[in-house]
Amino acid sequence: MLGLHAYSVTNLLEGLAATAFTWSNAATTNRSFLNDGRMDRRMVIGASVASGITLVIDLGSALAVSGFAVLNSNVAVQKTSATLRVRAADDAGISVNVVTAKAASTLYSSSTPRNKDHVLQFASVTKRYWELTWTWSAPNVTNFAIGELWAFSASTALSRRTIYGSGEGKKMFTASTPFETGERRGLKLGGPQRGLSLRWSDLSPSERDELDVMWSAVEANIAPFLWIDSRETVATAAAAAEQNCVFGRLDEDEVDFANHDFDRHDFAGFRLRSAGREAGA
Repeated sequence: MLGLHAYSVTNLLEGLAATAFTWSNAATTNRSFLNDGRMDRRMVIGASVASGITLVIDLGSALAVSGFAVLNSNVAVQKTSATLRVRAADDAGISVNVVTAKAASTLYSSSTPRNKDHVLQFASVTKRYWELTWTWSAPNVTNFAIGELWAFSASTALSRRTIYGSGEGKKMFTASTPFETGERRGLKLGGPQRGLSLRWSDLSPSERDELDVMWSAVEANIAPFLWIDSRETVATAAAAAEQNCVFGRLDEDEVDFANHDFDRHDFAGFRLRSAGREAGA
């Protein structure tokens, strides 16, 4: 059964120096891309290992963490049986008081571009050093790349899931030119870009206020945030539905809650659009 929708507006990795990210293959080029708030600049970790790779993150101090999102990654798209595990410890070697916050989870690998973004959630763990370990079964013939990493201390859950009429769409960015012969030729610039239609009705005042708080927290359509389709707080492996997330912005700069009965409210909904990826993606 799917959990409640949730979201995070604060990335615990924001502001960390590039040296806070240590890869098992010693990759260092463009480490700052991992926490720059953008998906369109990716760190290419490299293809020096055949079956997996590990990242250790130094948060600078012990912080409570309850989830990680790996955004615009190609691991589930181009590797076979890719998994991700999350551990934490009191030392950079991940050997002192080790906690397995999230068991190795097979990453969702089907429809594009959802298979490029994954979130793993768990009960809050307070540690300074965190380890993300990816594995795969096929030879690593393609460079492993990540656009953004997001860590959150506690996601904010909504007490109501969306209603019928909600859904998902995709947008392709192209340039197209017709010729005198009737031929038309086009160029793909980017996409597909995910878009979610999020609708609610018959809201109580407190449920209405939850949506209002979210809209205000992201400053309408200004601040990007992490939308989590199904919240969970367990250490066991995440199912595909529990990995579904979108890093993006709301379209709405204005919201209206209609009162249709005493203390009951309808809301036309939000349009959430994924942040852009690199050109051509």
